[in-house]
Amino acid sequence: MKFWVITDTSLPRVNEDMVVLPCFEHDFDGNFAKTESVSHFNTLSQGSLLKHASVREFAGKNGQTMLHFLSSSILSSQKALLMGVGKSSEVTLASVQLALKEAFKTIGSDKAEQVTFDLKPILALGIDPFALGKMISITGHLILYTGLNYKTKNAPKSKFSKLRVIADATNAGAILQGLQEGDAIGRSVNFARDLTTMPANVLTPAQLKNYAQLVEKESGGSIKGKYYDKKKLAKMKANAILSVHQGSSKAPWLSELTYTPESGPTATHLFIVGKSVCFDSGGLDLKPAAGMRFMKRDMAGGAVALGIIKAVAALKLPISLTVILPAVENMPDGNAFRPGDYIETMSGLTVEVDNTDAEGRLTLADAITWAQKQGATHIIDFATLTGAVKSIGGDVAAGLFGNNASFTQLVADTARSQDEQVEVMTMHPELRELNASDVADLSNSGGELAGSTTAAWFIREFAGEKTPWVHFDIAGVAYRNRAIKLDPRGSTGFGVRTGVALVQAMAKNQK
Repeated sequence: MKFWVITDTSLPRVNEDMVVLPCFEHDFDGNFAKTESVSHFNTLSQGSLLKHASVREFAGKNGQTMLHFLSSSILSSQKALLMGVGKSSEVTLASVQLALKEAFKTIGSDKAEQVTFDLKPILALGIDPFALGKMISITGHLILYTGLNYKTKNAPKSKFSKLRVIADATNAGAILQGLQEGDAIGRSVNFARDLTTMPANVLTPAQLKNYAQLVEKESGGSIKGKYYDKKKLAKMKANAILSVHQGSSKAPWLSELTYTPESGPTATHLFIVGKSVCFDSGGLDLKPAAGMRFMKRDMAGGAVALGIIKAVAALKLPISLTVILPAVENMPDGNAFRPGDYIETMSGLTVEVDNTDAEGRLTLADAITWAQKQGATHIIDFATLTGAVKSIGGDVAAGLFGNNASFTQLVADTARSQDEQVEVMTMHPELRELNASDVADLSNSGGELAGSTTAAWFIREFAGEKTPWVHFDIAGVAYRNRAIKLDPRGSTGFGVRTGVALVQAMAKNQK
C-alpha cells in the first residue's frame, strides 16, 4: 500500500476511484451540508449527492456509509463515499475507528484501487494526526485482507494499492508517519494470519524455519537468526521438545531470532516464545476428528511472534528483542511418546506425561528455559494452549496469566489499548498442586480440574519467579468463526499489535 498526504490540492482535482468524505450527525439541512468538502462535492454534482443522502436516510451517524456515483465531468473521482462519524461533540479516536472499519468494508466490496480520505473535518476536532494516520493504515490492512487460499479460479484478492489523505500542512508530517507505522504493523498482522492459515503439509516445522529466515533476511541485518536442528536440540537437552516430535516424520526446528537496535543491545531484553506446533493430532491421546480438523492453527503463537519481530525491525524500535519458535508436529506413529512416559526437561525438572495432547506446554517449557539461559529480562509466550480458555473470554478475549503483577498489568493495559481484549486470571496457588505427579516433579495435565490455569501453572514452573513472565492463551481468539470488531472471520493475528505496542512501551520505560 502506498501513501500520500495532500496539502495543496483542492478536492475536485483528486484523481482516484473514490473519495471518502467524513460527515457529522445532523450535518445536513435540506440541500445544505455544513462540512465544506461534502457541500463542495454536492455543488459539483449538481445537488445529486445530498438528494441521494436524503433518499437513503443517511444522517451521518457513526458507522453509517453511503456510496454515491459521480456523474459530473468536472470531477476526477468516480465515486464519493459518505462516512458517518457521529456527533461532532462525541467524536473520539475510538469512535472514528468504527467509522473507518465500515468505510473500508465498502471500499473492499467496491473493489476500489485508489482512494482519498478527506481528514480535515476530523482533525479540526483535535484528533491526534499521528494516531489517526496509524489507525487508518492498520484498519485498512485488517479489513481489506482477503485471506490465504489455494483456489485456481476466482480467488478473492484486494486490488487496493494507493491511499491518499487530505490534511493541513501542519498535520501532514505526523499523519504520514502514522500511516507508515500502521502499514508496518498491518502487514505484520496479515503475515501472521497467512502463516496460521497455511495447511500443515505446506507449513511444516522446516518451512516455518524458512519463514523465520525470510524475516531475518528482510530486516537488513538488524535481526540475526540461529536455527537448531534435531542434533543441536539433543545437545541442548531439549528433551521435552524432542518428545513431542517423536511420532512425526517431519524434523523439528527451533528458530531463535534476535533483533538489536542500531544503537546496540539494551539492558532490557524481551523474549517472546511462540507455540509452534505445526500440526497437533493429539498424539496417542488422539483428538476426535472434529477437534483435529483445524489443528494446522496450533502454531498461531509462533506466527504472532514472527509478526511482532518483523514489525519491530521495520519500525527500528530501540530495544533488544528475541523470539523463539520451537516448531514440531505431534503425531501418533510407533515412535510417538506415550502416556506415562518420563521426560527430563532442559531445566532439569522431570515431567510425567499424563496426556500426549497436552504437548504445547512441553515445547514451551524447554523454549522458556532456553530464553532464560540466553539472558531474558522479561518473557512473554503466545500459545493456542487450551480449549478451556474459551470459557473465560470466548472468542473475544485471550486469557492472561503472569508471575509479576506490575508487568502483567502493563501487558494487559497495552493489549486493551490496541483493541486486543484480555482477561487477567488469578493464579490461585491451590491449583498449582494439580500438576503434581507421584513419579516425577510434574505431570503435564491437571487431572479432573485441568484447565487454562493449571496449564499456566505448568509453564510458570519453568518461567520461575525472578524473571517477569506473561502467558497469553490465545486458543479462543487466534481464529474466529465469526466477524468481530476489526477482525473478519478466520485467522486474526491476535497479539501482533499488542506485542509491538509493548516493545514501544518498554523502550520508553527503559533506563
